[in-house]
Amino acid sequence: MLAAVSVPVWILVLNGQMTWAASISPFLWHSHEMLFGFASAVVIGFLMTAAKNWTGLATPRGPILGVLVLLWVAARVAAVTMPYAIFAMVDVLLLPIVAGILIRLLVRAGNIRNLPLAGILLLLTVANVSFHLAVLGVLDIAPTTPLHAALGLIVMIECVMAGRVIPAFTMSSTAGLKLNTSQTNERITLGLTAVGLLFWLLGPTGRLGFVVLAAAARSCRET
Repeated sequence: MLAAVSVPVWILVLNGQMTWAASISPFLWHSHEMLFGFASAVVIGFLMTAAKNWTGLATPRGPILGVLVLLWVAARVAAVTMPYAIFAMVDVLLLPIVAGILIRLLVRAGNIRNLPLAGILLLLTVANVSFHLAVLGVLDIAPTTPLHAALGLIVMIECVMAGRVIPAFTMSSTAGLKLNTSQTNERITLGLTAVGLLFWLLGPTGRLGFVVLAAAARSCRET
């Protein structure tokens, strides 16, 4: 429903047919919403579903889930209706709450292997806070830098999902198929990916990051 409204509005603003009245530029709003509105919602939905399978424990439902949804909706609406400081305060709440829920479930179940995913949610929170502080002029960095960091963190989550979920789904849907995955190669691939993305974010050029990410891709083929 949000996309059905926001996408046409975005097109009208982009073409100069509608005045942008929000307290943030259309470019930064769009970039932020794609990462912290759209992609983060997909990640949270996946993790809340997967956590139940990983731990055997119940994930939020009913009123608690409703509160999480309302937090997400409130941030999307505040972005275009409220003063920027209020939008920022509302927007940074959801990710750390979800991270706390995920950590509690994983620790209770002794599922330490998946704790880094909760850590990535906390790092996404840091990136989101840094973005808002940069827009407000509190941090002397370009607002796009935290957005690039968030993109890299989301890629890391996708790599974890691909390495663990795709083989499991493939085996469950293909009778008799047994895929032998190497946890050592998985760790090497994820480590190289993280280093490559860090070089991409902070390095003066992207060449070194390209080399490291190419090595990660080769390691992934051998996993």
